[in-house]
Amino acid sequence: MNPRVRLVNIGPFRDVEVEVKPLTVFIGRNSVGKSFLAQMLWALDTTTPDPEVWVDEVFKKMEDEFKTSDPYEKLLERVRRGGDVTEVFRKLLEAYIETVHIGLTAGLRERLEEVFESLDNIVMEGASEARIRVEGRALIEFKLTRDEVQVLEYKPDAGFVERVYARTLPLGRLVVELLEDGRSVVLYDGVVSSTDELYDATLIPSLAYLHGSFGLLSSWFIRESIFLPDSRAGVSRILLRPLPRSMVKEVRSVDREYIGFVQRLSRLAFKSEYVSGDVEESLEELLHELGCKLEVTKRAGRYTLYLRMWSGKRLNISESPSSVREALTVALALALPEYHVVFIEEPEAHLHPRAQRILARLIARAVNSGKHVVITTHSSYLLHALNNLVALHRRRGDIEKIKGFKASDAIDPDSIAAYLVKIGDGVVVTEKLKVDEYGIPTDEFSKVAEELLEEEAMIEGLG
Repeated sequence: MNPRVRLVNIGPFRDVEVEVKPLTVFIGRNSVGKSFLAQMLWALDTTTPDPEVWVDEVFKKMEDEFKTSDPYEKLLERVRRGGDVTEVFRKLLEAYIETVHIGLTAGLRERLEEVFESLDNIVMEGASEARIRVEGRALIEFKLTRDEVQVLEYKPDAGFVERVYARTLPLGRLVVELLEDGRSVVLYDGVVSSTDELYDATLIPSLAYLHGSFGLLSSWFIRESIFLPDSRAGVSRILLRPLPRSMVKEVRSVDREYIGFVQRLSRLAFKSEYVSGDVEESLEELLHELGCKLEVTKRAGRYTLYLRMWSGKRLNISESPSSVREALTVALALALPEYHVVFIEEPEAHLHPRAQRILARLIARAVNSGKHVVITTHSSYLLHALNNLVALHRRRGDIEKIKGFKASDAIDPDSIAAYLVKIGDGVVVTEKLKVDEYGIPTDEFSKVAEELLEEEAMIEGLG
C-alpha cells in the first residue's frame, strides 16, 4: 500500500492529498508550494516519538499487567527460563503500539518547529486550525493550532502483532521473527543478559513506531531519509567552511541538516565503493559528464569531499563549480545504499541537458534498487528523459537491442506519482497527473514552448 498524506489548511494548501510512490514528482511554476510540500513530507518521514513521553506511557500501561515498574524485567525473566516468549513479547509490543501516538504528538510538534521554525508558519493564513492525516501502515490524524498539536484519530496496523514470534534458546539466546508476505524474517538473533541489552535487542520501539505510526516511506526496519534543498550549491560554498557557531545557528534548519548530510556522505563515500552494479555506473557517468572525479580524504578525523577536475586541478567541494556542488550530493544520495528515501528540490539545477539525461537514468536505477525518491522540478529536459525511461519499460522485452540501455533503466509507470501544483481560486491546489506507458504529461512545458513559438512568429512577422 502506498502511503497517502492529506493536508488541510496547511501552508498555502486548503485541502490537498498526495499518494507517495517510489518516484513522486511535483511540477509547477515558481512560488506555488512545491518545496513546502516536499519539506512537509520529509518532516513527517523524519518525525519520531518523544522517547520520554512515549516510554512513560508504556510503563504506566504495563505496570498493572506485569506487576512491575519495569516490564523488561519480566521479559528477561521469561527469556532466562527458555522456550516460547511470544505472549509476553507481544504484550509489550502492543503497549508500545497503543501509545505511540502520544509520543508522536510531542515529536511531531518538535520536528515541525525544527523544519518550519514555528507552528504559526504552517497553519494557513486566516485559518484557526489545520490538519495532517497520514494513511500508511497505520492511520493517524493530527490537529494543529498556532501553538498546539493534538491527535484526532489513531488506528495502528491491525494484525501486525500476531505476525511477530519470539523464542529463546540455551544460554539466553533470543530469536525474534516476523512473518512477512508468507515468509519468516529474522529481526533479531543474539544473546541478552540484561534489561538494557534486551531493550536494544528486541527492536520493540522500532517495530511499534513503524507499524503504529506514519509508516510513511519505511519498511519493517528504520531506514534513513535525506533532504537536498534547492540552496545546496550556496550552502555548500558557505557552510562547509569553518564558521563561528553563532553564525551557523542563524541558518535555517533545512540547510544546517544538509551540511550534516554532506559530512556523513563524505564518510560513507570514503568507506564505501558506492553500490555495486548499474547505480554505480550511472554515478560515474554523471561525474564524467561534469568533468570531474570524486576523491574523499580523511584528515584529523574529518572526511572531506574533493573533486579532481578535468584540468587536473583538485578542488574542495566548497570551491568546485556550481554544477558539481548541486549534483554531487544528489548523485551520492541516490547511489549510496544507506539512504533509502531521498528528497530533492530541483535536481536539475545548474545542469546541462545532457547531464540531466544521465541524472534521470541514475534516478531510475536508484528507484529500481528499492529507494524512494521525491523531487520537485521545473525541467522539461528531466521529465522527457524520465518519460523515455518509462517508454523503455513498455519495450522491456527488447531492451538488450536498444543501444546504451539496460533493464535497470526502465521505470514502471505504476511506480510513479506526479502532481501539478498550481494556484486556483486564491489557494494552491494539486492536480494528480495520469502517468501511463508514455510517462508524465508535460502539457505545462508544452504551453510555454507554444508561447515562445508564437512570440517568435510575431517578431519575425514584423520584419
